[in-house]
Amino acid sequence: MILLLTIMCIVLCVICYRVCQRGNIMDDELYCFLACLFGGLAICFMIASVVLIGNIRTEFVIDERISMYEEQNAEIESKIEELVANYMSYEQDTFEGIKNKLDGDVMVNISMFPELKSDQLVAQQVEVHTKNKAKIIELKEKKLGLKKTRWWLYFGH
Repeated sequence: MILLLTIMCIVLCVICYRVCQRGNIMDDELYCFLACLFGGLAICFMIASVVLIGNIRTEFVIDERISMYEEQNAEIESKIEELVANYMSYEQDTFEGIKNKLDGDVMVNISMFPELKSDQLVAQQVEVHTKNKAKIIELKEKKLGLKKTRWWLYFGH
């Protein structure tokens, strides 16, 4: 759409300029003004086109970035599952060993060893996973916005 408007403004600018150069029409000042106006609009539309083309060029990278974040999330999920399973087994063995040694209240023993909680071990990886999901959503929204940008630029789909 913007490319079409740019072409129309250039054509109208040239026509008005040619009419202004002839000088035999009484409203030649009006045509000179219109030539300048359409020329200015054409320049503005060209600048807008360059900006929109720059946005559309990022579309080719978006799919790669989405797949990169999804791969990283899958890797983090598998690591988290493995770490939690191993660490929960370790906690189970530790608590049983403490219970057998001290033969006391398990809650007292847990309060003595607060670092044995599995959720603290993977908190950082869960945070990275959450950030990656947010980035994936942002990239998908940007990709959807590119359809509108292409329409504004050249009636594209």
